[in-house]
Amino acid sequence: MKRFILTFFSLSAATATFCWSHQITAFQQQEAAARQLDWLAASNRLNVAGVQKQTLQDRNHQLKLQLADAAQDASGKKQLAGFSVPQPGALSPEQSEQLLAALGFSWNASSNYIVVSKQTVSNICFAAIHDEKLTRAALGVLAISPDEQAGLEDLLARVHGQYVSWLTNHAQKVPPGSNEIFRIELPSDLAFFNGLSNAFVSGARDIVGPERGELLANLSLNWMDDHNMGITKNATFSVTVRGQGTKDPTGHTNYDYEYRAEQAVDAGVMHGNVGFQSRLIRPEEPVPAFIQPLLPSSWTEIAQREGFELSRYYYVTKNAQR
Repeated sequence: MKRFILTFFSLSAATATFCWSHQITAFQQQEAAARQLDWLAASNRLNVAGVQKQTLQDRNHQLKLQLADAAQDASGKKQLAGFSVPQPGALSPEQSEQLLAALGFSWNASSNYIVVSKQTVSNICFAAIHDEKLTRAALGVLAISPDEQAGLEDLLARVHGQYVSWLTNHAQKVPPGSNEIFRIELPSDLAFFNGLSNAFVSGARDIVGPERGELLANLSLNWMDDHNMGITKNATFSVTVRGQGTKDPTGHTNYDYEYRAEQAVDAGVMHGNVGFQSRLIRPEEPVPAFIQPLLPSSWTEIAQREGFELSRYYYVTKNAQR
């Protein structure tokens, strides 16, 4: 009996060992098959990427050859891809369009992107800066990376902060004259404004390079003008609010008010204003940008602070030259 039980247990152990070994073998076979499928999929993706890379390299090589071919013609009369090149390396808009289309860079080649020349980009006009931040247009057209954006906007904030600090320390609210409600004047400080301009332009060049830095400066002229960086001579600036009295049929005097932003060049030498704007105030009228950091954000608030009523009418009394 004992011999029978021992034999039974031996057979059971052998059976269990066989089943366990069989399961391990099946699992290993499944794992090997899965690894093989993964390897085949990765190999296929690698092959596809290689084909795409080669296609892009071939297209890039073709573009370089054709552009180099255009640059070699000193007489400017060589034929390139079915059209003549008027000057070495220079193509007309129509020729550029044909060349880009032949290389797969036409307007309809992509729903999101279009390839244009650097000359075309330099002729585009749009606002690059708004409230010391780069606009989406500037980020896209100039291909500004996130790190470059952070550096540029830090530069803009520092330049703006320097201007506000100067404005706070130098602007003076002087006693108003005849028919004036209030008057603020800024002294002449050509060295400061030139230094501010140089700091912005050179800083932009350091961050994004000379080409894009110059383009950014050209696209930021309005912002620079708001910070008085565009002046080339000693100048004083002032903002004045004047009351214009008119009598109604009953003899009562009604007042309309206008603000006048003035730039007087070569203070103490020239007494005439070379550039100014004068407008009748209405609630929607913008406060002059170069003085805005010192004043409330709207003429409604300014009128409440200074104690006068805004006119209900609006008209341009002088064309803005500044």
